[in-house]
Amino acid sequence: MSAYLGKLVPPLICTAGYSRWVKEYISLLPSVMIRYLTTLPVRSDMKAGLQYRDRVWVDSAYRHHDSMAAMVGINITAAFNIGYAYNYRASGCNIISQGFYEIVTGMMTGNRLADLCPRNLW
Repeated sequence: MSAYLGKLVPPLICTAGYSRWVKEYISLLPSVMIRYLTTLPVRSDMKAGLQYRDRVWVDSAYRHHDSMAAMVGINITAAFNIGYAYNYRASGCNIISQGFYEIVTGMMTGNRLADLCPRNLW
């Protein structure tokens, strides 16, 4: 019997990312996220994306032994972006659903200089 039965246990999440210019207007954005929850095994996500002129981006992601995703999006303003993603489940959960689509929205706060892709926020 689990000692955590009926208790809220917050996860421990560690992320790291990097932005590197590969061409004059194109940057590469690799990142990794590791999640630990006491009742589940450690999970890791790897992501790589390309961004054109800090405005349009395309990403791909892999969750270890679970799923893959592809995403495209646009930074509409310095504070708001929108994207479209498709996630494919490669684990045993794909019996119920082979994958799903989602619309992703993002809001950036603390961007005092109104940069479309501020370099010093993460």
